[in-house]
Amino acid sequence: MKDIRKILNLARPYWGRIAVAGIGSLVISGMNGFLAWLAKPAVDKIFVDKKAEYLPLIALGVLVAYSVRGIFSFFQSYLMRSAGSKIVRDIRNNLYHHITFLPMTFFSKDSTGAMISRIVNDAGSIQGLLAYTVKDLFVETCTIIVLISVAMYMRWDLTLIAVVILPLALYAVSRLGKRLKKVSMRVQEKISRITEILSESFSGIKIIKSFNREEEEIARFKRNNQDYYRDLMRSTRIIEATSLMMDIVAGVGIAFVIWYGGRLVV
Repeated sequence: MKDIRKILNLARPYWGRIAVAGIGSLVISGMNGFLAWLAKPAVDKIFVDKKAEYLPLIALGVLVAYSVRGIFSFFQSYLMRSAGSKIVRDIRNNLYHHITFLPMTFFSKDSTGAMISRIVNDAGSIQGLLAYTVKDLFVETCTIIVLISVAMYMRWDLTLIAVVILPLALYAVSRLGKRLKKVSMRVQEKISRITEILSESFSGIKIIKSFNREEEEIARFKRNNQDYYRDLMRSTRIIEATSLMMDIVAGVGIAFVIWYGGRLVV
């Protein structure tokens, strides 16, 4: 919670951009809901009732909805990435300012590579969180609310059947999210170690060559690089397992809705 509060404090100067991006998320979600709602009259009026006069109107509605969604998606993504980049810039400035004024005992304890990794890699990872994760959270949350509202308006009983499986999906995602957090921390530690090795090797290249230690340094780098690869693949498996779990849960819900709705019709 303390880290989140610090990020929120750093984001305070850019709340205007974030607020406008949030409004853009609402518009994008509204267009997604409109397109979902438009599917029923398109099928009923054009393909079932064969009323050609509705064809230009529905086609125009689809074109306008996609255009508006694309325009707002562009500005929403740009504003969120801009805010995220500015926050990371401020974090790096503050971190460098703080490290520069630390006593010499700190520099004797910590390696140059580790300090470089904190400023470059650790701060950069926050940018991905702010630019993509938060952006997707805004859009997807609003879209889910809008789509559920549209579905409830069209057929509330089928919607409740589909929504009832959401707690199962949220539980699975939360469990995998905890594992992903631990693995992600190890990934950051491993990339920090690689940066440290590179800094030590390049700064001490004369000593390495003087004692013919090239092969030892290459072996050390390969070993740490392989450790980083393993943890990165663990992180990838957890992320893909989350997508797999969501697809399975969604498939179960849709299959049950089709079965239940089909029995009502047949």
